[in-house]
Amino acid sequence: MPNQALRLRWRERLRALGERPKVGVFWRSGSVTYRRDEFYTRLADWKPLIDSVEAEWIVLQHDLEPEEIASAGPSGAALRCLDELDPRNDMEGLAALMAELDAVVGPGSATAELAGAVDAPTLFLMPRREAYYGWRIADPDSGADRLYSRTRHVVAERHCDGASLFARAAVMLPRVLALREFG
Repeated sequence: MPNQALRLRWRERLRALGERPKVGVFWRSGSVTYRRDEFYTRLADWKPLIDSVEAEWIVLQHDLEPEEIASAGPSGAALRCLDELDPRNDMEGLAALMAELDAVVGPGSATAELAGAVDAPTLFLMPRREAYYGWRIADPDSGADRLYSRTRHVVAERHCDGASLFARAAVMLPRVLALREFG
């Protein structure tokens, strides 16, 4: 259970950003190697999603490189970095923030697992279907997760097809935001 005092602090901070839904995003793990790279995304690939959903996009990515935001082009201007959070070293603060967000979107990583564990509505992006994560999908139609009731898997139509991955996420995210909870 996230720290309630921290949750209140984040709730007030997010409320100050306005009425639009607050969506946390991250696009890679802290451990990306040649063999792991295909499981993650590049921020530049997020343009169709960021441009299609009216939201306050909150960056949850740790070890953020300055050129990553620039790589998103004009879509990068929609991203908010919260300087008061260190996503790598402040897990308690990250958990409290994610519990207050309207949704969290990102690939399989410790961040995605933490989002599910704090019961944040989460879209778990899967650039490729893997045996490890494939077993987690309880319902292929909805993408329901076996471990976390408010997590949904979004799977690319073809192996590492970012266009289909983000097109599917762009369809699913507004439904999640409209319902504010998963079925």
